Amino acid sequence: MSQTLNNFEQLLEEEASTFDVHKRQQAREGIISTLSSYKLIGQLVTVFVPDMINVLIEATGGDQTTATDDEDKTPRQGQPPHLTAPPTDSGPKPDDDFDIIR
Repeated sequence: MSQTLNNFEQLLEEEASTFDVHKRQQAREGIISTLSSYKLIGQLVTVFVPDMINVLIEATGGDQTTATDDEDKTPRQGQPPHLTAPPTDSGPKPDDDFDIIR
């Protein structure tokens, strides 16, 4: 049983046969170079934009904390709390308490 082409398939075959192979190759190369350019621009944006934003934040005086900064602020495990607590003004005052000790 032979298969016959309908009118749309015949039209498609005719147009494909008239399309120059050289033009098809040029179109393909143009598309590939455009997509390569978009890929390069995307990679540059991915690499440089976050660093540029961080520089702008720091230049405007913003505070940027990272995970390593947060880890440094937490008390170390196994150490007593008085070694990890920040200094306070709860100690004796030189004018008041030294006279009592003497």
